[in-house]
Amino acid sequence: MAALPAPRYFLPPGQENASGGKKTDITSGHPVSRTRWEGPLFTFTPYVSPAEAAADWATAECRGLQLGDARLTARAVATLQTLAGQATASIPGAGRDPAEIKAIYRFLANPKVTPCALLAPHQRATRARIRAQATVLVLHDLTELNYTDKGVAAALGAIGDNKTRGLFFDPLLAVTPDRVPLGLVDPHTWLRATPDGPAQARKHWPIERKETYCWLRGYRQACALAAETPQTRLIYIADRGGDIYEVYQEAAQRADTPHADFVIRGCAYDRCLAPVNAIGTPQQAHLHAHLAAQPPRGTCTVDLPATAGRAARTVTQTLRTAAVQLRAPYRQGAPLADVTVHALLLTEEAPPPGQAAVTWLLYTSLPIATDADLQQIVAYYLARWEIECYFKVLKSGCTVERLYLQTAERLLNALACYELIAWRILYGTRLGQACPDLPCTVVFTPAEWEAVYLIYHDTLPAVPPTLQTLLHLVARGGGFVGRAGDGPPGIQTVWLGFQRAHDYALAYQRFGPGRQPRRARGA
Repeated sequence: MAALPAPRYFLPPGQENASGGKKTDITSGHPVSRTRWEGPLFTFTPYVSPAEAAADWATAECRGLQLGDARLTARAVATLQTLAGQATASIPGAGRDPAEIKAIYRFLANPKVTPCALLAPHQRATRARIRAQATVLVLHDLTELNYTDKGVAAALGAIGDNKTRGLFFDPLLAVTPDRVPLGLVDPHTWLRATPDGPAQARKHWPIERKETYCWLRGYRQACALAAETPQTRLIYIADRGGDIYEVYQEAAQRADTPHADFVIRGCAYDRCLAPVNAIGTPQQAHLHAHLAAQPPRGTCTVDLPATAGRAARTVTQTLRTAAVQLRAPYRQGAPLADVTVHALLLTEEAPPPGQAAVTWLLYTSLPIATDADLQQIVAYYLARWEIECYFKVLKSGCTVERLYLQTAERLLNALACYELIAWRILYGTRLGQACPDLPCTVVFTPAEWEAVYLIYHDTLPAVPPTLQTLLHLVARGGGFVGRAGDGPPGIQTVWLGFQRAHDYALAYQRFGPGRQPRRARGA
């Protein structure tokens, strides 16, 4: 699954223009190609701690792990390394022998091992990586994990209809504006409780009792992180599920304290507006009509990839904006106040025949005064697709829905391991695209990069190759060809290539230069 690109160009009205009809990048002032984005909007500062530079990724992400026993900590590192080496395989398929397979199952069943303990070192490392950045996007989304046909199903909750059993996973994934995933801020997993009471009565529950509370909880977690990292600007990004009025109210209440800004895509619900906004300008009764009456601010062009119901195509949308005061919805026993947000409406005016128009409604707390502000907001929203890529790596690359474990505790421990593995795969892929000239040692151990390099070359280079060079070699093991015009390798070819790279490294460590196999006595 490829990431959605940043908007190729944003064209303010009246700039059709002075350079032979070419578009102009509003950030740099240079002509903009119609085939790629030019003029960097963001800068990325790679963060690699001394500990990470000296150790493999599993050791680095488990540094400071507290399980009450040093042997369990060592087994956690070994388990991550083993499962990451064959991420698409089952646990028995990933283990090299019956003893290792048994050790993994015993580790997952140990009562001292919990998902919170396993993920705590990674969350601390994620915060360290966040502190090295000027701006970080906190992506939030929800996915279902289906275990209906597994033995553990009876211990889980309903998903979808009452016949489907599984759990919900709604993590907060921190990424840079260049879409390099820094790690999981809050890997939240939960089960659906059995409903008590009629649906009409549940409508009036406080939001803390509703499932939609997960979105408010996620925003509060992002605000708590903003208070911990005041030198970094945090922006909470969510799709239509996050269009909850309580989130906007929470942001308004935190306006005078450290908090996260937000960019949230609105759902189809047409919100009511107050008669006038915060500065006394009259408003129409409903949001959609009010935005449609605003003058265009420009057009935004984005290349959308193909989906199950849509072919890949280029979309040009007209952008309208307004600062609006939303009328608070009714809540029994908990009156809400009106809040002011910035709203952006992007509408495709002339979709191809037979295609539905692509329309986005975005709510944001970010400024919308300049064209650069608008371009940045759209780019931030498009970066939300990175969490969809993470879900794809977790569910298709790590095949977590095919885990056969007999208890919910063991399943959740295994999921915690694979959540780290999925992050590592996506991190290596995106870091190679954002910082291609970094040395490959920021992601790969010497045994890994040397083994992969020698598969395709006769001798090792005097210095480690760049990260981009080695990722292309790794992806070749997953089917990447690398022809002119192919673009960078996708995450599927990378995760398949990582598995072959793991096998190469094992063989290299056992049989590489200067290593002689041990022989039995008398042989």
